[in-house]
Amino acid sequence: GREDGIEVGDKVSTTYGGALGLISEVQEREAKVLLYTSSGMEIEAYLDRGDLPIKLLGQGGGAFISDLPREAEVVVGDKIFLPGIDTELVAVVEDVLMEPTDSKKTLSLSGVINVSSIRFVEIWK
Repeated sequence: GREDGIEVGDKVSTTYGGALGLISEVQEREAKVLLYTSSGMEIEAYLDRGDLPIKLLGQGGGAFISDLPREAEVVVGDKIFLPGIDTELVAVVEDVLMEPTDSKKTLSLSGVINVSSIRFVEIWK
């Protein structure tokens, strides 16, 4: 919490390197994390294949969706990272949806963290 120097907006990840979310509330001895996969949460990231910028939209339940141009090269299993010096894996492409007449493709992605299995987290300023 606040007594440990935690502030709203600090980044949260697992101790094994998966991006989890941001601190959204801070009390004296505890803090609340807003998960990147929370419904309506938007984050900027990039597709590892070709360093393509991508915007992820949280869907809840550990999932994201994202739209990319039709010509973007992406396949199931591609990894999505947060930008920055300490890049962190945030999602993996689960499905690529596109109709023949669509100008874009919609990605269905899963977050890489099973929140029910987390014991410890790291807080980044």
